[in-house]
Amino acid sequence: MRWILLGLFLILITPVQVGAALRWTGHMPSLTVGVMIWGIRAQMEIHARRDTAGTLLLTATMGKRSLTLRPGGKNAGNGLKALGLLLKSNGDKAMLKKAVQVRALDAYLQIGGENAAFIAILTGFLQALNPLLPQANIVCRPSFHGSTKAYIRCIAEARLGILLAAWLRWRRTRRAGRKEEQAWNIPSGT
Repeated sequence: MRWILLGLFLILITPVQVGAALRWTGHMPSLTVGVMIWGIRAQMEIHARRDTAGTLLLTATMGKRSLTLRPGGKNAGNGLKALGLLLKSNGDKAMLKKAVQVRALDAYLQIGGENAAFIAILTGFLQALNPLLPQANIVCRPSFHGSTKAYIRCIAEARLGILLAAWLRWRRTRRAGRKEEQAWNIPSGT
């Protein structure tokens, strides 16, 4: 029994770090996502491109394996919806917001284009957001008659037990929010 409790304790205190880096150079973005659990890392790169018909294709590469993702598939977007709902699952208590710590949030933006006045105003506005986000480091540079580029990097960490508890709470509230299907009522003509 002691070993089971010790194993459960080790699972619940497992440190989880998640990092994401988004690169956009004016064409299609690429995303690198990494997870580190107990010092063991796994990294995946997602690249976007369009085929000859104009359909968006996502290619995920993990190690030497490559997988084509279908953005318009049956479960498309469920991961992002679940992440958003998981972050909102706290309500007013904000337990998950306090438990998940953002270690780094860096953004490098190069704004390019032909209208110099618009580029200067937009660059200044984005640079002014830096004091509003104390843990973020936003660097915004104008590139007159140049191209627009973006590089955004974020690293967050939490304990696996806290994430599991928040996920279970989200699942419970999601089930409670579903309405039961009403029985069919077919009026008779008699």
